[in-house]
Amino acid sequence: MLSPMSSRTLLVQPLTQQAFAVLQGGNAALAEQICRQVLAEKNDVLDALFLMGIIAVETRRLPQAEQWFAKAVASDPGNAAAHNNLGGLLHQLNRHQQAVESFDRAIRLKPDYAGAYNNRGAALNALGRYQEAAESCSTALRMAPGNAEARWKKPNAATVPSAASCASELV
Repeated sequence: MLSPMSSRTLLVQPLTQQAFAVLQGGNAALAEQICRQVLAEKNDVLDALFLMGIIAVETRRLPQAEQWFAKAVASDPGNAAAHNNLGGLLHQLNRHQQAVESFDRAIRLKPDYAGAYNNRGAALNALGRYQEAAESCSTALRMAPGNAEARWKKPNAATVPSAASCASELV
């Protein structure tokens, strides 16, 4: 039999799913309201923390997004996606070395994480480390051969540096 606390906890997942659906429907304000409701009940719900970070990115509140993604990492340090999302945001903030470090943590946690290799390539490229960027994107392509974005944007050491670019999406 469930205790009252357990039954409230069971409501968290449907609410975060609802928030995600609302966000996909374009209503960031309502999605944020739902996530805040979830986090008021339990402040370390990983999915709600992720969504708050995504909402903050979509509404161009990047410093807040960093706080939410950092909370997600703190909530579950062993979650590769949390490190990858934080790295993606750090890359957007032009803090490329920190981004590479976050992507490296994601890869250590999940060695077959093609998205993290792809994002790592973008950050390395921004640092001018073109050979490493190309290797990282090549690794992503080996893991996910259908990743057309990585194939099309894969840096090449022989290309003009400004043209070398890897995907920079939060994956």
